[in-house]
Amino acid sequence: MKLEWFKQVVDDLSEGVVIINKDRVIHYHNQLAKEMTGWELGDVVPYCSYCKMREVAPGEERCILAHEDPLPSFQAHMPTYKGKKETSFEMSTTKIPLEGMEFMVLILRNPKWTSEKERLKIKKLLIRDTIATQEKERKAIAMELHDDISQGVYSAFLGLQGVKHHITDENYQSHFRKIEGTLEKTLDNIQRLTKQLRPQAIDQFGLKATLKSAVEDWKKFYKVNFTLSYQIHEYQLSKEVELQLFRLIQEAVTNAVRHGKAKEIMIKFTESEDQIMFQIIDDGQGFDVGQTKFKGLGLYHMKERMAMINGEVNWDSKIGGPTKVEGYVDMNNKGC
Repeated sequence: MKLEWFKQVVDDLSEGVVIINKDRVIHYHNQLAKEMTGWELGDVVPYCSYCKMREVAPGEERCILAHEDPLPSFQAHMPTYKGKKETSFEMSTTKIPLEGMEFMVLILRNPKWTSEKERLKIKKLLIRDTIATQEKERKAIAMELHDDISQGVYSAFLGLQGVKHHITDENYQSHFRKIEGTLEKTLDNIQRLTKQLRPQAIDQFGLKATLKSAVEDWKKFYKVNFTLSYQIHEYQLSKEVELQLFRLIQEAVTNAVRHGKAKEIMIKFTESEDQIMFQIIDDGQGFDVGQTKFKGLGLYHMKERMAMINGEVNWDSKIGGPTKVEGYVDMNNKGC
């Protein structure tokens, strides 16, 4: 790599990089380190507030990060120059030999950046745990609906059929037909909710069959026209990938109908080299992506679902529509 390329890479890092000799004289620093500290080439790096005050034995290195077995990282206030106030940094060091001399690479980080990264990391983990917990709960509720509640309602329906022919009074017959219709509608709703909570076809027949079945249900329930194109032949998807893709499609369809008031929705899956590409395009009223993106958990969950299976999802929309949700899953991922 050319020297100027290397310097450009180091200057673009999100951490300050300072190279000093054993006398703490600066031989190199990247742009961010200079902005953070005000130090110049040839300056002597001052000791941090902790090292400056701590007691040391004769011959002991005062800098705690310059020891033979230094701490992985250390946070303290560092004096800065050029009118900059003393600032708190998170620091780490690495010793390297260069041209027969020993130098130390000092890495400086703003603790606020580190805290923000940790906060985002924890948020991601919480979102993923939430998604996993939701799937477990949905599966449990779906089983309860199918195995217990649905069977109970169906038994009541059969019981009514057994006494139907004994009812001769017209008023009672009219009342009976209303009850019968309510039970039939309840059974249909339980079946629909069960599919939404945990599409059994995913486990048994895969994503393609599940989408075909779901599209037929969505047509009836949402009164929307659907076009489904599924052109995937080469890859055998894992159940986890299929489930997360189905959930993303389900969320996109729900958003298109409820928020976008769409009447036409196209769902398309294709292969592209080592990736599976997907698109959900609707003719709804659209939205301002810049104003809406990730402010709600729905869109954030969609993003995280794709990250869980080594994929990506993006939105392309504007006020007045149309809206396109598109992305991919990288099939080089072993989890696929």
